[in-house]
Amino acid sequence: LRWLKEEMKRSQSLIKRTNHLHDAELVNAKKEVEKVKRAAKLLIKAVHKKGKDKAAKSEANAESERRRRMKSQQTIENMIQSHSAQIDLLQRGLRHGTRDANDSR
Repeated sequence: LRWLKEEMKRSQSLIKRTNHLHDAELVNAKKEVEKVKRAAKLLIKAVHKKGKDKAAKSEANAESERRRRMKSQQTIENMIQSHSAQIDLLQRGLRHGTRDANDSR
């Protein structure tokens, strides 16, 4: 009977130790899961931020290109106006030159 009681105590002690180890493993596993969750969140934030940065850079490049094209278009318009004005001056000069030549005959 004494032997049976001692065996029961040893079994209970073994069960308690096993439960304690199991609980400790669960706690460690939960900590690891939390670490993985935090790392995943940080990774998602980093990817999202990179996407935002890339989109902002792309938008800035598009805006810069739009401004460059507008400036080029304005330059072309100014050159056309200047050319038209020069042609008008030449035509007037030719008309006046032709009249002056006709008047002197």
